[in-house]
Amino acid sequence: MKSLLETEPRLAAELPLKNRLIFQVEEEKAYSTPFVQRFFARPSIFFSLVLLLTALQIKWLLEIVSFDEGGPFSYLWLLAFSFLSLNISVLATQALFGLFVKAPYFPEVDRSQVDSIPIALLYCVKNEPFGLKERIEYTLKGNLLPNLDLWILSDSNDSFGNEEEKLVGELKNEFGWERVFYRRRVKPQERKQGNIKDWLIRCGSSYQYLIVCDADSLLPRGWAREVLRIAEHPKHSKVGIFQSAIYVAHEASLFSRMQATAQFYAQRLYFHVNQAVLGRSIAFGHNCLIRREAFQKIELPEGILSHDNWETALLEQKGYKTVYLSNLISFEEAAPHYLEERKRSKRWLKGTLQGWPLLFLPNISFSTRFLIFYQIYLYLVQPVLCFWIVSTLFAGPQFFTSGNISFQLFVFTLGVLFFHKMVVVKNLMDVRRILQETFFSTLIGLQNILYGTFNFIAIPFERLGWTPMAKRPGERLSFSECAKSLFIGTFAGVGLFWFGLNQSSTWTLFTLPVLLSLILSIPFVYFSSKNLFMKGRYAPVRLKETA
Repeated sequence: MKSLLETEPRLAAELPLKNRLIFQVEEEKAYSTPFVQRFFARPSIFFSLVLLLTALQIKWLLEIVSFDEGGPFSYLWLLAFSFLSLNISVLATQALFGLFVKAPYFPEVDRSQVDSIPIALLYCVKNEPFGLKERIEYTLKGNLLPNLDLWILSDSNDSFGNEEEKLVGELKNEFGWERVFYRRRVKPQERKQGNIKDWLIRCGSSYQYLIVCDADSLLPRGWAREVLRIAEHPKHSKVGIFQSAIYVAHEASLFSRMQATAQFYAQRLYFHVNQAVLGRSIAFGHNCLIRREAFQKIELPEGILSHDNWETALLEQKGYKTVYLSNLISFEEAAPHYLEERKRSKRWLKGTLQGWPLLFLPNISFSTRFLIFYQIYLYLVQPVLCFWIVSTLFAGPQFFTSGNISFQLFVFTLGVLFFHKMVVVKNLMDVRRILQETFFSTLIGLQNILYGTFNFIAIPFERLGWTPMAKRPGERLSFSECAKSLFIGTFAGVGLFWFGLNQSSTWTLFTLPVLLSLILSIPFVYFSSKNLFMKGRYAPVRLKETA
């Protein structure tokens, strides 16, 4: 098992710097009076505006579609647009609410009241070849409370078992034999959630809270004490999961840097609004504090891939909700390149769609149903959008009656998609970062419309399985790997571009960003996996001194 220090000395040198960031998040400022804040902090207003905007978009489209010319296809086309317009409405509503609502205040108890609380820090690992020791050491050194124990719960195979036992011995020598524990299941069942369940039955009763971490989790100094102070307040006795914000630890490539930017502003906007307005959140499955007594009351079904949605819903059914703590920061690794992110998205697609029964679970709030539905919906958007784009080309423009209104609707849609995050800008650097990330997402991310559709179609024909994401930040791609994985998209983009020029120049103009993302996917993905942004940012002399 190689360490980060051996494989990525520059990245290992950055780890201590992350400790400085935990309490440096600025307090969210809302541009409104307390009355306006209370008005917008109502779920009924939020959902009403979403429905209103969706209805207005459909009405707008009805004015430009000729059902006599388009025939039955026009109705199907309108149905697909109506489905897609919901996402535009949600994004526009979240942007508007983001201007007026403040992050909720979570009261805390005095720090002296939490040091005696027994708490287990769980690191769930499986076949991790890089950086596990540094990540665990980083978390422990900054959060070594008097009654905190470390448990490494492993589902690794035998080839990794010896290395893990060696790592555990080093951690015991450093932090104490009485507070570092290791369990490896010889025959793993039910993946990570099965390992935690087995641990709860055998060892969990000794602890009041669990901190759940993945192998790439990094918890900054003071994280454990701060979240315990919130959890122990009487006002939060019915909160089952305290989910912290999660940002990217190492931006080692152009792709991971843009992923980090997108993740940062997404949490500043979407999760901030969801918590402020709906009063709850969806758990992320890691970098969170869980109330052990509540967690043992739920029973996850067998065979699920994504446990976070299930935990959120089942805990709420038992009377415990999940909250998002925007001012409590933690870190994880991003996918080092697009191909790894595509694999992860495919796993998440399967796991998220498995959660559809939760929409009909009794005794959970409408807000939680919406959050679960919206996650499922976002994965359905890709195949529906792919059908809508291609069918529009082959149907021809004959059933459009007003090009002017069509253009206005197009501008509104793109304006919301590309610029809704601007409501969270606080300085010119925010503007620059959001524009960079938007441009990058257009170049790289739009090909997900095609590959997400392929993944959706392939679900019935593939075995359900879960392979952990590669967590080595410095992993790079060769040009041949990109060509082998993306040539189908390139051919599809060239074919649609040629056909579009002959069929409809308007369609070709409107879909040009998608077509370029497909046509140029191989060089885009190849260069985005490189260490482009980092050159010159960290001088070798400094790295050697830090390391």
